[in-house]
Amino acid sequence: MKRFLYGLAGLFSFCIVGLIALIAFALLMPKEVYRDRIEKSASDALGREVSLNGAVKLGFFPGITAEIEDMVIANPEGFSSIPFVSARALSASIAWAPLIRRQIQVTEIALIE
Repeated sequence: MKRFLYGLAGLFSFCIVGLIALIAFALLMPKEVYRDRIEKSASDALGREVSLNGAVKLGFFPGITAEIEDMVIANPEGFSSIPFVSARALSASIAWAPLIRRQIQVTEIALIE
């Protein structure tokens, strides 16, 4: 029984240390890396130029959240030069639990102003 409890305590400790390391890595990584990847992925998905010009803020509780300031989605060529969407900030959140199954569950997307 003692071996089982020691094993369980070790597994729990390993998970906690791993979570702390993951959060530390995300916080220490330059925020521009996130902005550039999100900008490219959004542009490819929408087929329009997406510009994220402001600061990136990350949060980890209760889910993984990102807020990016000064977001602009351009109109396609041949349409008005006025942006399709312009917002002071874009906020998005995803849930933790589905990440274990290698799935992404978006819990919130918000355009602010």
